[in-house]
Amino acid sequence: MRLRPALIAAIVGLLATSAAQAEHVLRRANGAEPESLDPQKTTGIYEVNIERDLFVGLLTLDPDMKVAPGVAERWEASDDKKIWTFHLRHDAKWSNGDPVTAADFLYSFRRLVDPKTAASSFEQVRDLVNAEEIIAGKEKDFTKLGIAAPDPYTIVITLKQPQLMLPMLLTDQQMFPLNRKAIEGNAEWTRPGKIVTNGPFTLESWTPNSEIVVKKNPDFYDAAHVALDRVRWVMSDNLETGFKRFRAGELDVALVPRTQIKWARENLGAVLRTGDVFGQFALLFDMKKGPFVDHPKLRQALSLAVDRELLVTKIMPQGQKAGYSVVPPAIGDYTPPQYDWKDQPMAPRLARARQLMTEEGYGPDHPFKFEITYTTNDESRTMLLAIASMWKPLGVEVSLQNQEWQIYEATLRQKNYAMGPLGGTVSYDDPMQFIEPYVSTSTDQNTIGYSNPAYDKLAAAASIATDIKTRADLIRQAEQIILADYAEIPLYYQTVNMLVSSKVHGWHNTNPFIQSRYLSLED
Repeated sequence: MRLRPALIAAIVGLLATSAAQAEHVLRRANGAEPESLDPQKTTGIYEVNIERDLFVGLLTLDPDMKVAPGVAERWEASDDKKIWTFHLRHDAKWSNGDPVTAADFLYSFRRLVDPKTAASSFEQVRDLVNAEEIIAGKEKDFTKLGIAAPDPYTIVITLKQPQLMLPMLLTDQQMFPLNRKAIEGNAEWTRPGKIVTNGPFTLESWTPNSEIVVKKNPDFYDAAHVALDRVRWVMSDNLETGFKRFRAGELDVALVPRTQIKWARENLGAVLRTGDVFGQFALLFDMKKGPFVDHPKLRQALSLAVDRELLVTKIMPQGQKAGYSVVPPAIGDYTPPQYDWKDQPMAPRLARARQLMTEEGYGPDHPFKFEITYTTNDESRTMLLAIASMWKPLGVEVSLQNQEWQIYEATLRQKNYAMGPLGGTVSYDDPMQFIEPYVSTSTDQNTIGYSNPAYDKLAAAASIATDIKTRADLIRQAEQIILADYAEIPLYYQTVNMLVSSKVHGWHNTNPFIQSRYLSLED
């Protein structure tokens, strides 16, 4: 019996549909188009999300953002925490079939510090012996960098000072191994068909401004525990578009636009996942020049008068928690100090604020006037207007000056402002990331120009501490100094609101950027 062409086409189509349905393909919204997939040239979360699907370093992060074995299956450190030895698994392979060996890490680390690479960040390797000298161009012999390979499956890292958090730093994308053969002489090595990776997925396709598709890597050492066949990272820097596509069933995971959080909370139930992240939002003072220099009473009065609970429940109800510290409570193994007036009602706080303003010579009859500079954003403006109204009874008059983000960023770096809002999240579960920016020598990060020798001394001691408890105690003492100096006005601790389909399993609210290898889809 001969089948008609139309019937053959129908059967083929049915078989193709069945095959597609059998595949487990996760569709994840990912914001803007990645600038690159070179792990040493990127810093944005949009790139890192995909790079963590493609590569695995010596160590990696588990679903709870804790350090877990990666290519290194075990490791140990010397008593002084200056020499770290990593033992590589023998079953790790590149996507081209080559074994992943210690030589791949030597190449990657030396490429990272090479000034010709123009890497996006060096912070993870600054403590390696001779790293800063090589980065500065003073040392030309890259073999003197504090990393060695005594055999193909052992890496030894030597530091110039103790670094208790080295394992966490080694999970960063800058520290991923790189395949030398694939990179050298190939300017387009990050493109599909040319990139060689060692992670749970390989790069299948990249459609600019549309999507990046990664497919399961059968040669990944833990492939047996990777449930997804493919991940489609869908590009859209318009959160409203992603929200609509999720509701239409075109996405399985998407960020919630702030304008839709209330609706999602009321209508989507368990599909809305709100999780704490390692982030904080604050109002910064310019401590180098301007009206707040040498006026701690003014800074204290303004901080006392901000009703943070009102901000997070009425003005910007997005699941945030009112902030009274520099380090957010989401950080593990650390309890941040908080203002002792945190639990006081607003009435006595306002009374104390008025007293402080009076002692500085200000009040309703002699107002204190200053300008807040902020990045152009309707939400920021709404928040700042609300805060300004809280200060008005004190005799404070505020004007607002908005700037585009690139200009605002330069304004902060140049310390050309009186007050400005700034929020940020960090990649690691480590309180030191919130402490380091206020060290007086941290020029680019120290956007307020803060300088306190006692603080610097504690931060320096914490950076070389060799046990967690001592380190946490030193960081806590340093943070207490920032709070006592009223160097900023903490407003709230940040959260991320995600839409996650009920078909997705393995999601962790505390890790909105969880690696795809830990997720699965129900049949």
